[in-house]
Amino acid sequence: MGFFETAFGPAELEILEAALAQWCRERLVDRLSPEAAIAAEVFINLFREGNRTSSELQEAAGHHKWLMEWPSASQGTHPTEAKESTLPTSQCA
Repeated sequence: MGFFETAFGPAELEILEAALAQWCRERLVDRLSPEAAIAAEVFINLFREGNRTSSELQEAAGHHKWLMEWPSASQGTHPTEAKESTLPTSQCA
């Protein structure tokens, strides 16, 4: 089956949901945030690339640049958040 012809049934969606939920929990990312939406798109693409189990998705996510650059909760604040928080209040609109 081709990349764009991947079928997503209940079982596949459950695997994707679990992978996204774990990523969000580890990084304290709100599931409704723009970052979670981007991560969901990445996980869908990783699935389409042939990573069809939870362990395969987690392994592939561990090698994905954007997913790995977002720090886990134990690593502290993401660099873009730290930069924004140091701006004077008048510049944070």
